[in-house]
Amino acid sequence: MKKITKNLLIIILYITIVIVILEMVLSLFLFYAEKNWVTESNLFKEDSLLGWRGVPNRKVMVKTFESKFFVETDSSGFRNTINSENTNKGKKILMYGDSFLWGYHLNNDELISSMLSKELNVEVKNYGMVGYGTDQEYLLFKETVEDSSVVVFLFFNNDLDELLKDNRGTKASKPKFIIENDSIVLLNYPVDRKIVEQKVVKGNEFENYGVLFKITRTLKLSLYKTKIYKVLSSYLQYTSFGKFLYEKNLLEPDLLNPEEDVFNYINWKESIKIYDKLMKKVKKECELRGCKLLVFVIPSE
Repeated sequence: MKKITKNLLIIILYITIVIVILEMVLSLFLFYAEKNWVTESNLFKEDSLLGWRGVPNRKVMVKTFESKFFVETDSSGFRNTINSENTNKGKKILMYGDSFLWGYHLNNDELISSMLSKELNVEVKNYGMVGYGTDQEYLLFKETVEDSSVVVFLFFNNDLDELLKDNRGTKASKPKFIIENDSIVLLNYPVDRKIVEQKVVKGNEFENYGVLFKITRTLKLSLYKTKIYKVLSSYLQYTSFGKFLYEKNLLEPDLLNPEEDVFNYINWKESIKIYDKLMKKVKKECELRGCKLLVFVIPSE
């Protein structure tokens, strides 16, 4: 029995050593192989109103750890590719959203807007931008809306969290709305690049859960930080096995970080009020211009 226990411990030790070595090798490899395409692709620039926007007339092949895709921007810095076969010159569809609409991992002809244009044979303007929240989308809408258009706003649940922030990191300040006297007021305009990121105090969503849950959750979040997991998940997330792991809450397509692993439910009541007022302003502007407003909610757990 002692011999079996000793052999088992030796096997565990060997496995641990192999894992540590593999983690070190992958960390070194990714250090040289992986680049921050957002900052190095020259696709984005600072903007005093929106915080950042696209650089006009760019043609870039973006290479990330997971994929490579071709990005082409128009004279306004957005990923709009006009369908040359488009014969319907009537109403336009104007779309506003974040990276879902901008098209991370997708070529220009694979974007939601491009597919919709081909399907409906109408001009679809893609005003999606990486990292935008509803507040930035609203400000962009005000400067780009056209009469008699169909206006589509995409919504994902992290939009509510972003409405509470005036910063998306130390190098990505953004505008922010607050409610004063039942009206929304724009703060941080022009956008101050020196602004310190606002720390919103979050409640502990899991304080009433048991010790076993907290331990396993800590282990899972630690696993998300490893390079081994990153390599495996980058391949698995597009497979049926990856789908199975995701359904069992064992696979995260995007690696979590401590600031964003739990949505800020406690402060969402304030976010919803701001979102409601912003969308009512969009709706009112659409009514004045003869537009039809649609809000598309992106499914989420």
